[in-house]
Amino acid sequence: MALTALQHHEREDGQGYPHKLKGSNIYYLSKIVAIADVFHAMSSDRVYHQAMPFYKVIEQMNRDVFGKINPKMLLVFINQLMGTLVGKEVMLTNQQIGTIIMINPYEPKLIQVS
Repeated sequence: MALTALQHHEREDGQGYPHKLKGSNIYYLSKIVAIADVFHAMSSDRVYHQAMPFYKVIEQMNRDVFGKINPKMLLVFINQLMGTLVGKEVMLTNQQIGTIIMINPYEPKLIQVS
């Protein structure tokens, strides 16, 4: 929808663009797309910056939750995202392979592996 595209850079605190809309004046699908857009922008290589590590993206999004991003929608997004990682194999900093068994969405660096 055109309205979703138009408003996905608006922010809950009115600091977004193009119309500086606040909270309930922002179309709900725009809020969902905004969260996905922020995640993608921070976690992808761009001409103007390199991708941030996953845990830093989640930390930054959690810091922005009150003001910029709808907190309820962000919580759902992060919980769903974290749920997809459980059971995945990862290489640990000591070069061993582990399996993710739990992730604390409020402290993404605290990942339990087996």
